[in-house]
Amino acid sequence: MSRPLFRSDQLVPMVLMGCACAGPPVAPPLPFLGRWRAPQFPYETPEPCQAMTVEFRADSTLVGYSGEQVLTIHFTSAPDHAGFLLRFGAMQTNGRPNCQGLNAAYVLSHQVPQLYVEVRGDTLLYGGGPDEDITKMIKAP
Repeated sequence: MSRPLFRSDQLVPMVLMGCACAGPPVAPPLPFLGRWRAPQFPYETPEPCQAMTVEFRADSTLVGYSGEQVLTIHFTSAPDHAGFLLRFGAMQTNGRPNCQGLNAAYVLSHQVPQLYVEVRGDTLLYGGGPDEDITKMIKAP
């Protein structure tokens, strides 16, 4: 008579350990996460605006740094064409003016409800949609 490979008291823990390791598939990180800055502007730009950056975080928060202003926006994302459509939710600022001297209330009242983003290498393209005017940002260190 052949001897079993495992005793039944060994098999149950092994099966349970195997099940504990399996989980739902993990989605790859979104390609637009990280900090982005404006490239050199082709026109006269106030110095504080040249240092403007945006940071997309894994917790679905976009943080914009413009002059003294810090703008925080919560977003959801969905694949769209070659990029992603971001829909914005709650927005807040630190109450300080942006790089153009515009007050926080003005900036909040002029935010768009959604944004299309697409990453090509170290360049972030963004705008109202894939077929609309696109603005470029580059990966910030």
